[in-house]
Amino acid sequence: MAAHRQYLHDLKGLAARAGLLALLGMGAGLGWNAVRGRPLQPTQFLVPDKCEAAVSVQTDEIDVTDAARRCRRHDVLLADSRAADAYAEGHAAGAIHLPCDTRSEAIEARLAGARTIIVYGETTDSARPVAQALRERTQVEVLVLRGGFAAWDRASLACESGACTECRP
Repeated sequence: MAAHRQYLHDLKGLAARAGLLALLGMGAGLGWNAVRGRPLQPTQFLVPDKCEAAVSVQTDEIDVTDAARRCRRHDVLLADSRAADAYAEGHAAGAIHLPCDTRSEAIEARLAGARTIIVYGETTDSARPVAQALRERTQVEVLVLRGGFAAWDRASLACESGACTECRP
């Protein structure tokens, strides 16, 4: 019985030391974040490693006419969630390439200043995983273009072609 009490006493001491080390580590991390030149933001966007088939939150949709009207504003960003070859073949003018396998550090700067992000894919549903990830990790309004890129193209809105020059492999 005495050995059991000693074991519990030692276990409590270990837990207290582990908690203290965790707090010290968090404090050191926050201190480093505060003094370095470019502090990390807790709302940074982290793109998922792969597209997930299940979308748990219904993302608001926007039709092509409203999307084109909103795109005139400087704080609205179009994001193409399609594969690189589809993006290179043709995309909405000014759209960034944001497939669901994009590395987060490759797009952080491109998302800066955006208050609204309109995501499109081949279809409405194919854009939802990227839109959901954006919605969960940013503080901006995220909308999905109803009808995908085909709707944008059918409406004869501005398009351009070429590979993403800002993307990292």
